Amino acid sequence: MSGEDALARASESPLKGGDAVIGDEGPLEDVIDRAFDYRGDVTLVRRDGSEVVGYLFNRNAEAAQPFVQMFDCAGDGPFTIRYAEIRAIRFTGKDTAAGKSYEAWLRRKAEHPPAEAASEPARGA
Repeated sequence: MSGEDALARASESPLKGGDAVIGDEGPLEDVIDRAFDYRGDVTLVRRDGSEVVGYLFNRNAEAAQPFVQMFDCAGDGPFTIRYAEIRAIRFTGKDTAAGKSYEAWLRRKAEHPPAEAASEPARGA
């Protein structure tokens, strides 16, 4: 998935507070990709009922045993969890980049040009 696709999907609808149950919300790989693109904490629910709350920062669907890697909310880890162990993923933390799209950045940049650009003397003068 391209970065543009991820940004577009992340800005389509807020995921915070949503549950993504594998099967109901799509294939496991799609749900994990959404959690990876989400820039906030998620709650990963294992098949045994245990939960890990933290930041999902890596995944590998092509490994012999596909896995995700997370740091928990205390910053401990990384923890490696196999795809086969995952029952659901909840988007429980604030998406720290919500509303900070590239288009919004361009608008802010155009509205507030850098101060040094205005104060620099013309080159070659």
